[in-house]
Amino acid sequence: MPPTIVHFHDDPEGAHSLDALLVAAGYGRLITCGYSRYAVDLIQQIVPDLVLVDITREPSTSGWRLVEEIARNPESRGTPIIVCAADSSNPAVADLGCAVVSKPIVPDDLLQQVAHALGA
Repeated sequence: MPPTIVHFHDDPEGAHSLDALLVAAGYGRLITCGYSRYAVDLIQQIVPDLVLVDITREPSTSGWRLVEEIARNPESRGTPIIVCAADSSNPAVADLGCAVVSKPIVPDDLLQQVAHALGA
């Protein structure tokens, strides 16, 4: 079964192009949604293989807060998280063990991080 990737994005247009890249690379089980107070509940229900959080609108405290909530929640703590952000200097990245892909996104860099996170 292909891996399930949950993709949180604060910009629907940007989400579409990132999803197209992942689908073209063979990652066809994508669930894409915006930030929400139900995000952690969604992660617990779906139990994805990877969480991808794309932070477009900087500074986005809601994006970083979402990353922290997912990483610190006991039921989703072991799920790999990749953060795509122009500013990766947030201390949460090191503290929570998230991988970071700097923006602008280089497709090969993102796909390499996804493969690594999925153990491929």
